[in-house]
Amino acid sequence: MMSTKMSLNQPGSDAADTISIKVTGYSSVWQPCPLMHKALNAVLAGHAACRSAELAIPTAFHPMLSVKNRITYAIPAAQLLTDNNNGHADRHAGEELIRSLALFLTRILRLIHRKLHVACEKRNYLSSADRMFLREVSRCSPEGMTTVYIHTGSQPRSVLLQHTYAYIRKNNPHRVFAAALQGIDRAMRLALYKEALARIRLSTAMLAGHLEFLPSLMERKYLVHMILGQKRLTNACLQWLYRHSEEPAVRSGTLLTLAVQQLFSFAGPDHFHKARRFLAEARVLESLLESPQKIMHISMRLNTQALWFYRKGRLNVSFCKLEESYQVLLRHGLLRMYEAQGGIVCANAVKTALKCGRKTDAYMWTDRLAALAVSDPLTAIRCSRAFFKLERWSEAVDWIDISIARSAPSADLWVLRAQCYLHLEQPQQAIKDLNAAEEMAADDIRIPLLRAVAHEDNGNYTDASASIWQALRLNPRHVNAWADLARIYWLQGKRRRARTALLCGLRLEPSRADLQERLNSLA
Repeated sequence: MMSTKMSLNQPGSDAADTISIKVTGYSSVWQPCPLMHKALNAVLAGHAACRSAELAIPTAFHPMLSVKNRITYAIPAAQLLTDNNNGHADRHAGEELIRSLALFLTRILRLIHRKLHVACEKRNYLSSADRMFLREVSRCSPEGMTTVYIHTGSQPRSVLLQHTYAYIRKNNPHRVFAAALQGIDRAMRLALYKEALARIRLSTAMLAGHLEFLPSLMERKYLVHMILGQKRLTNACLQWLYRHSEEPAVRSGTLLTLAVQQLFSFAGPDHFHKARRFLAEARVLESLLESPQKIMHISMRLNTQALWFYRKGRLNVSFCKLEESYQVLLRHGLLRMYEAQGGIVCANAVKTALKCGRKTDAYMWTDRLAALAVSDPLTAIRCSRAFFKLERWSEAVDWIDISIARSAPSADLWVLRAQCYLHLEQPQQAIKDLNAAEEMAADDIRIPLLRAVAHEDNGNYTDASASIWQALRLNPRHVNAWADLARIYWLQGKRRRARTALLCGLRLEPSRADLQERLNSLA
């Protein structure tokens, strides 16, 4: 249990058994989540000091590693920001990263028999992500393993900011801009989008009057708003970039994003017309770009055109545009450089091929996707989902293993692999994955429902019914859960309870003919 004291001078554990870190106002200005960064590097240094340096560190944690730990664990420098807007995780990935990091560090602390001691000069130096990290560490660690001491005598953060950066802002704004971009891009690489947005707003205020920096900040701001699902703010940033940006690459990317927004508006033919106009303007701008950036934007435009035809219902034309988008990267030898873009094209082609009923083409595009997924974690995840859609369970499991190694393990990946194991008739492996998923997403109703299926496959009907009741506590109006409960009770020979469960399901959805038929058979 995490304990919070009000003094830094409280006695702690024996220094030899404790890993101590300190967060100050100077370390929490631009660096996103300084507590997480310091905790990871301190714990890894402790592990290297008392054990072999052989430790599997998920790729998602690499941007937080110090230079010393990179050398110790032989990890190359991580790319902070991808070359296009397609290489970013969704808005929930940051929370999953924080949970998985807390579990990762807790396991290492147990392995090396150490405790973690955190000292913070002032409570407001801890970002929301750092606070969540401390809660997760507290939740998954035994009492006394983590202690946090808060000191109240420090200056407010605003005073520190004003004192530290007033001179730099006045005399060398480029240094502020470089530090700001590094912090923003690191936060985006870690999928900590709210932290990135806070630093964008801070740097925009500090660099007011230096208009040359604003397009780069606005480009990142629109991307963060888009990932967070804030459509109105996204559109405002895009319109600003459309009017003020002078760089052809930024204008082209903005036009393509505006076209995609129009295609997802579902408001009528006018939106298709606007999207087509944006695509035409983006095509004109391509002549001003230089390779390889030009080739990248051509591929992105063709992919967006494929989406235009897909939304129009012209699936075969959409499929041809996706082939063009892929081939333009292949002809110029840029598939490796733009792995994220190629992965999106392949994943879209698999979806379109299955929609058209062209399963052979879907297999071909899935194999292309697998050949492409070399280093990008999102491409590996797309590959695992493609194999899952094609019901190639063993290959899906292999790619999920790769995805977990490359990125922060997420509840979705554990659940997806558990479903594969159920199809492969390995219920025990499925239960292990579902238990791991529950540590990260205890309120996900899919987990107890799938665990019930696994217990049913094992013939353990008592645990199966207990899992379904757990799901019903999460959502009592889940009709399929009542239907599953009725089936388990029927298999146990508890006909009266099965009848009661079916009646509960029918009260929620009277139109379910299958439930009524099963109820009649129990009469």
